[in-house]
Amino acid sequence: MRQRSRIYQNTINQYVRQAKHSSLGVFIRSLQHVGKIKKFIQYCHRHGYNSPISEPLPPFLYHGSLLPNKQLTPNRSVGGGDKKERKTLVYATSEINYAIFLAILRLKNASASASTRGKKLALGVDLSFVNGPSTLTPGYLHVIAKEKFWHVSGSEYATDVPVRVLLSIPVTPANLTLPIYSNTH
Repeated sequence: MRQRSRIYQNTINQYVRQAKHSSLGVFIRSLQHVGKIKKFIQYCHRHGYNSPISEPLPPFLYHGSLLPNKQLTPNRSVGGGDKKERKTLVYATSEINYAIFLAILRLKNASASASTRGKKLALGVDLSFVNGPSTLTPGYLHVIAKEKFWHVSGSEYATDVPVRVLLSIPVTPANLTLPIYSNTH
C-alpha cells in the first residue's frame, strides 16, 4: 500500500459523519486527544491511507501551511520588523487554533500575531491586514511528532532538522474557533 499522509476532504467528511462529530472543527479539535486520533488513523488505514504514524502514538505538535507537505524543512523565519532569523528552523505549536491560523493566513504588507493572555490564546492582525490585500484562505494543518522539537515559549516549539508530516489535513477559516482581533498599535 502506498503511503499517503495527505488526507482528502472527502475521506474526512465521511469520517466526521461516521464518528458523529457535529462539524469539521469539532473533528480537528479532537485530534488533540490520543484516543480520538488513534480512531481516525484506524479509519484512514481501512480507506487506503498507510500513515507513517505507528503505535504507540507519539506526542503530537501542529504546523500550518498553504500547501500539503510530506516533510517540513527548516528555513529562515521572518520575525517582527521583518528581521530574518539566523538559524534555519521548523516551528510548530501544541495549540491547534494557532496552527490553523498560520495555515489560513496570507499576509501581504501586513502582520499577524499570536499571544497568550493568561492561559488563553489570542490571535491578531494589524490594520494593514484589515485594510489591505491580505486574506484568509484554505490551507493545511500538519500533524507531526514532537520528539525532535524543543520548547521555545508558550505553545511554540522548534527544531533544526527536517520533520516528516504524519497527517496533512485541509482546513479553512471556518475551522478556526477563536476570534481574530485587530491590533491597533
